Amino acid sequence: RSSRASALRNLGQVRLMRGQPRAALRALRAACEAAQATGEETILLLSGGCDGLFAPRPGGGSIIWKVPSGPPVDVPFQPVANADRSMIYFVTPDHRLKKIRGSDGHVVFHVPVAGQTIVFPGWNAVLAGQVVAVGKVDIFAFDTASGAPRWTYVAPDLEETGRAGLVSDGSTIYAAGLTGRVHAIDATTGAARWVADLREGRDDIGSLSPTYSDGSVYVCTRSAFTNPAQGTIWALDAATGAVRWLHRIHPELP
Repeated sequence: RSSRASALRNLGQVRLMRGQPRAALRALRAACEAAQATGEETILLLSGGCDGLFAPRPGGGSIIWKVPSGPPVDVPFQPVANADRSMIYFVTPDHRLKKIRGSDGHVVFHVPVAGQTIVFPGWNAVLAGQVVAVGKVDIFAFDTASGAPRWTYVAPDLEETGRAGLVSDGSTIYAAGLTGRVHAIDATTGAARWVADLREGRDDIGSLSPTYSDGSVYVCTRSAFTNPAQGTIWALDAATGAVRWLHRIHPELP
């Protein structure tokens, strides 16, 4: 891996401090109660740090079910659910992927996930087609029905694509590489559909978690060593990786 990996890995990533998981849990529970007050029926899933995954009863006051996270060695991944929330996929700190039935919390399967690495808040699992994908240095995809491994994406030049959050449009998974490239991965085959190089000829550029909307992939890049920090916001065509537009960010110092 790149000798600059340690510096680039810290771009935009802050370790979860003690006490924050419970504060986040309280905030999310309050949001759930607010949603119920407005008549919404959707159950909000809560990740309580290393405690586990919770489904609170609408209106608050009790928990419908709870799935433990495993030994508290790290923070868990953000879970992902299918459209009707009948199934939830949750990567736990003990490096396992759990498929959980939304109605009662029954664990349908739990399978090991490779890549035992430090996890940062914001890392997630994504659903695309018939796979659930997880980033841990590289990207690992599992069959949503059985939990069987489907493919592993190892990027060209061994760039680390599993060091930030992933995003999917349902058939393609988008990942930001640690050294400034964005990767579009076919969810069925695990092959790259395209790789966009956003380094602009530099070797100190890292890219941050992408997002997807209406046919475009949005991602930020910045230098690991520039002081003050400077960066660029990119809009890429989701089908081809072509740059649609970019915007430079030059923060003003007081």
